[in-house]
Amino acid sequence: MKLFSFFEREDKHLREDQEYIQLVSCPRNGVNCSEHRKGINQSLLVAQKCRIDKEYHKSIGEIKEAYQLAGSLSGEQCRQCSQLFQETILNSLKQMTRELEKMTSGVFPGDRFHASYMVASSTLNELEQQHKTEV
Repeated sequence: MKLFSFFEREDKHLREDQEYIQLVSCPRNGVNCSEHRKGINQSLLVAQKCRIDKEYHKSIGEIKEAYQLAGSLSGEQCRQCSQLFQETILNSLKQMTRELEKMTSGVFPGDRFHASYMVASSTLNELEQQHKTEV
């Protein structure tokens, strides 16, 4: 019979220099977006840490900030990367929304994360609508 279960926290593996959004190929060698990518990656790192600590409202805010920052890339040559960055960020929010939905439904639904699920869901809808109008 197992009385205790030990596990390693996910955030132990998070690195401050971890890049969620990386430059693969760019005709301008990333000159226009280096500061944007740094800000996006910082926001996504904070969002991931908050998600692990179950601070979902703050995590959602950081994801939204990263999305807006990705959308602020200007220049015709940067448009394709901007859209790719935003889609990657949307996928992160979709994943969090699915996790929260599972925690608020099922056999033993809990109300603890219901408010966070509602915020995540409405933010996801808002950003998806915004993304559709930009594309």
